[in-house]
Amino acid sequence: MIAGNANKESFGKTAIAGPLLNIGLGVVFFMLTFALEYPNPFFWVTVFSAAINAFIAVFNLIPAGILDGLKVFHWNKLVWGIAFALSLILLIAVFAFYQRWLL
Repeated sequence: MIAGNANKESFGKTAIAGPLLNIGLGVVFFMLTFALEYPNPFFWVTVFSAAINAFIAVFNLIPAGILDGLKVFHWNKLVWGIAFALSLILLIAVFAFYQRWLL
């Protein structure tokens, strides 16, 4: 939890770091799924890693309570909207491509 004497910009920039890392890792793992073929045991690791990182990014960007999304939303609504849209697109893409393994 981020707290202390700082302005909205400092809180917002600090709070967006975690979801951006999850989005970046999700994209990397999602791209790796295309490089690996199905029988490869690392295929499962990359699919689940992409899905988990995408879900954590979406969940963490919800603008409520102590989640990072509220801090980012108060700081800059455009940055929040772009980050939330990217994380949601990533989550939908992962589930659309690999729904038979994830559901």
